Amino acid sequence: MISTGLIPTRRAVIDINRACNAKCRMCYYTYEQSDWSKPLEEVQKELRASLERGNTSVDFTGGEPTIYPQMAEVIRYAESIGLHTCIITNGLAFEKVKKLAEAGCTEWLLSIHGFEEQQDRVLNVPGAWDKMDRTARFLNESGCFVRVNCTLIRHNFKDLPKLAAYYDREVGPRIVNFINFNPHYEWGRHEQPEIVKRLNEVQVCASEVAPWLKQALDYLNERKYWVNVRYFPLCLLKGYEHHVCNNPQVMFDPYEWDYGVCPKTAEVYLEHGREFQRRINTREGVCASCGMIDVCGGLNRNYSQLHGFSELDPYSETSGYPYQFKTDLAADVIIPAFRPSENLRNLVCEITEKTVPPYNLVMVTRQQSAAKNRNEGLRASQNPYVIMCDDDISGLSPGWNRDLIYRLRESRELFGISARLMNPDGTVGRNSAGHFDLASPLAKVDMIPTACCVFRKTDLRFDERYIRAGWEDTDFFMQALRKYGGRFAIANTIRVLHLNEEKNGGGVENEHNRRLFLSKWDFVEADGLDGQSQCDGPPPSSSGTVLNCRLSLSALYEAVMADLTDMEAFKSFIQRSYGSRCFHLLESCLKELVKTRSSSKEICYLLASCLFEQAKYDEARPVAVDLASRYPGYAPARSLLERIETMGQQGAPRVPSGTSWDPGGGANETNFGEFDRGRTAWR
Repeated sequence: MISTGLIPTRRAVIDINRACNAKCRMCYYTYEQSDWSKPLEEVQKELRASLERGNTSVDFTGGEPTIYPQMAEVIRYAESIGLHTCIITNGLAFEKVKKLAEAGCTEWLLSIHGFEEQQDRVLNVPGAWDKMDRTARFLNESGCFVRVNCTLIRHNFKDLPKLAAYYDREVGPRIVNFINFNPHYEWGRHEQPEIVKRLNEVQVCASEVAPWLKQALDYLNERKYWVNVRYFPLCLLKGYEHHVCNNPQVMFDPYEWDYGVCPKTAEVYLEHGREFQRRINTREGVCASCGMIDVCGGLNRNYSQLHGFSELDPYSETSGYPYQFKTDLAADVIIPAFRPSENLRNLVCEITEKTVPPYNLVMVTRQQSAAKNRNEGLRASQNPYVIMCDDDISGLSPGWNRDLIYRLRESRELFGISARLMNPDGTVGRNSAGHFDLASPLAKVDMIPTACCVFRKTDLRFDERYIRAGWEDTDFFMQALRKYGGRFAIANTIRVLHLNEEKNGGGVENEHNRRLFLSKWDFVEADGLDGQSQCDGPPPSSSGTVLNCRLSLSALYEAVMADLTDMEAFKSFIQRSYGSRCFHLLESCLKELVKTRSSSKEICYLLASCLFEQAKYDEARPVAVDLASRYPGYAPARSLLERIETMGQQGAPRVPSGTSWDPGGGANETNFGEFDRGRTAWR
């Protein structure tokens, strides 16, 4: 059983060099007269040791790692042994960054310490801002996972709100770290007047920083960024404490380092954090009487000797738990169940054994519709994240909830993330996105099911006109799409077993719910449905927006896969796919149909045409060749094969054939009347 919310980090760090292309004013190594670089063999040895300690990721720091001569080889080696890589960089060496990204480094921690010309001054490099900005744009456009570091110093503290806006507008980082400058190493030798003089040019009192920092935090919080504040007095950020990561917390931040600590247990890691606290911080002055001294860690000892304790505002309440204020990791796990069952009992046991605190477990067991049970859970919800977990889910991995929350916190553009649903036989389970590719760690999709997912707490509710179960979850996320512009993803790294029990006449086969859904979202007319919608109404069918096309396609895909005999839904699905130029769901559907209906020339033709429209000529060719050989008299197949051969030889991209469904590039060569007259041939 997981009894604590303190999960040891599995990220190593390798200090690879001291050579650097900048001279940052606040650098801890300012007084170190050295530009060494570790031999490649030593770096590889450290990488193997990091893996043996149980790490899954590694950060490279310096100096400036991008100018390490064999950095590309280091990246390839680390990735080959199973360590995900991240480079900490000032962004000055643009061409080297490009080559390292090509070598396989997809995560970057970018140091942006000043706004515009202040970046040049802080780094002591003319043009540093423009060079960094170019690198940031490249990393963003390349789809890399970007984090940002900003050290809080006298040169930038009044620009923190501007920097926050720049991060949001131009960089789009997954995580922002504001790091309080504290006098370590030679900077701590305050008995030397020259060092004190330079220190006062760099360091600023935390109480002066706090108001500007809070403005930056407010800006980024409103935009749902994951923001950390490191090594800052907790009592100067009251109301913002959940952002603070000091020595008591640092060993449990998934993006901080393990510092070589082993074994990876909460007890060992906490003791190492306490050792940091004893060595670096003080328990003197007002810190001695503060009830949160072991949550905060205390004031930096060197800082206190220079500035004293007068700016601090100690806590009267008492706690020693490092995550006392980490409300941003809390979730409500809601289990909607029609009636008690053995599966429900097993699921509750799994949750209590494998779920990381803090969380509330809300179990709603009432013989009423799934929509009503889900709403009962939402009304009881108190935390920023909601996890829906249906009672036919099993196979949770330890820490599954924290993994889901981390993925959502990293992806501020997402409204919700689903675990990957797997069938009992090990195959990929059905899902409302029609997505079955396990290659990407986080697959962006148009829709997710609620079977096992996390989403942000809002005022949205499930439409209680849906009876029993089925379609109410797709409707809920359609509302989120419309109201919040929410997007979705499936986390392939978080897999659960879905028994897919459609109890009490529920599931996608629920005809009442299916007709209600299609009617509500303006796909088809449905008779005999009463009651009022809980959302603002369907998107206008004439808008022609990509969003509405995606909504239509997701819904129609569900309808077609639920009832393969519904020709009207199937026709609409094909027409909207071609009209919107969005083919991925149609391709998935047709490939499923071909598995059991390979004798149908119409289905094979549609699959070849669908692949052709996406310029997947190598995939389309064998389907068309087989079709033409089996049906020599089928003119559409011959015509399509000729076009495939022509376009494939030219290597040209497919030119869209228009806004209406016209796979022949002119006349509609697939006769829907033929489908209607011969359904039994392919049903």
